[in-house]
Amino acid sequence: GIETKGQLAMDASGKLEFSARFAIDSGEVQVSGLMAFLHIAVSESCHDLLRPIMPVLSPPISLGSVAELPEARGLTLEQCRLVEIPGSGLQLLFAECQGDLGIGGRIWDGGLVMLEYLAQHRQLLLGKRVLELGSGTGVVGLGCALLGAEHVILTDLPDVTRLLSLNLELNKRYNPGRFSASATEALERVGVCSHEWGTEVTALDPACLDLVIMADVVYDVEASMALLVTLRALAAARAGEVAYIMAFRPRNAEDPAFFQALGQHFEVRELRDARAGTLASACSDLRLLDLAPKLESLQKN
Repeated sequence: GIETKGQLAMDASGKLEFSARFAIDSGEVQVSGLMAFLHIAVSESCHDLLRPIMPVLSPPISLGSVAELPEARGLTLEQCRLVEIPGSGLQLLFAECQGDLGIGGRIWDGGLVMLEYLAQHRQLLLGKRVLELGSGTGVVGLGCALLGAEHVILTDLPDVTRLLSLNLELNKRYNPGRFSASATEALERVGVCSHEWGTEVTALDPACLDLVIMADVVYDVEASMALLVTLRALAAARAGEVAYIMAFRPRNAEDPAFFQALGQHFEVRELRDARAGTLASACSDLRLLDLAPKLESLQKN
């Protein structure tokens, strides 16, 4: 049960503290080796919220000495989230550790909105080879695998790929939902690769890609310009045959400078029906963009 001192209330930073105790009437069930998750959600009776608050889960808790969690690779796991994958009837489990990894260690709105859009346009994924840049927790890329992508490559900085590998393994071994055989097989078609924007792209196998996705990746002017170098290199490797989709939320005064530079090499257009989804409607300032390479510009460079 949950042990509390009075009524639970969040502090100004949105945090609350409590202790939990698991009591199991095992009967003839072998308790050793069982896994548990503590699920925390805002009551449906709560109103007047500015936006929905996602439930959180604890990292998997071993109730015996047999089960072993995937190697955390030096990360401090703060919480997990169980994310519904639209159109699949499935859920994915994601550990978050923003304290260790900063912005790369948590789920952001852009990823959820992009995943909602891709679920509504599954023809973009079915049988396709997908590369995600700046994957963070992996929420978009792993979702793409369950929605029918033939192969998915998750990429981020070396530190963040530790979290990507952990989340991939968590879902293979401890996803609390009931995975179908096809969903389990889909996760076997996901790979993790470190990539620093602006560096060599050969390891990403650009000549074989069909779709490149990126969500909430424009946040720092220097990093954004390095991202543009990677995008240009990918586009040059398979000009005109790869689709590029970006989820973008305005945050900085320098954002227009990035899009001005991006516009020299890509036609940037807002996707049709981008605001048709429930999440997209709630995140009114978030845009889904189609980036079409300008072939003449790529050939000149």
